[in-house]
Amino acid sequence: MVDPGYLRSCYYAFMHNPSRDGLGINSRRASKWALLVFVPCAFLLSFAAYDWHMGIQLEKKAMTTQGIITRIELDNHGKFDYEYSVGSVTYSGGEIIAGASLSTGQHVQVTYDPDHPQTSTLGDFGATDTRPVPILFILGAGLIFYFVLRRFLIRQLEVNANQYS
Repeated sequence: MVDPGYLRSCYYAFMHNPSRDGLGINSRRASKWALLVFVPCAFLLSFAAYDWHMGIQLEKKAMTTQGIITRIELDNHGKFDYEYSVGSVTYSGGEIIAGASLSTGQHVQVTYDPDHPQTSTLGDFGATDTRPVPILFILGAGLIFYFVLRRFLIRQLEVNANQYS
């Protein structure tokens, strides 16, 4: 049987030995570990911000036309298939709308991207003005998490240093 005190001292020697270039945690490495968590979150947030920006651009230039419901797929969560025309070209689309009571042959408003008319939706492209709220919330939470995690790792280092000195 291995003594738990021996295992603890081996762990401390492995994780906190400043003379070794391993996984040792010191205040500088604590920042790196915390950044290892924060950077991917910031990277994902940059994609969310880009998507929000592109959504605003799409909402500004979107156009509407009349379409017609061609099929209702009850076995596919009530997906509504529709057709619409832009110029002389007919396009089709499909969308799941929770709680909608549409019927085959019913006329609907279709919103489409004039640069890419095959990109469409029933209704509008969404409330893009509210997208920054979750993005900013996640960014703020990520920053707080970074500093809390960094401080926690530094405190763990101080506690372990005091415990084994």
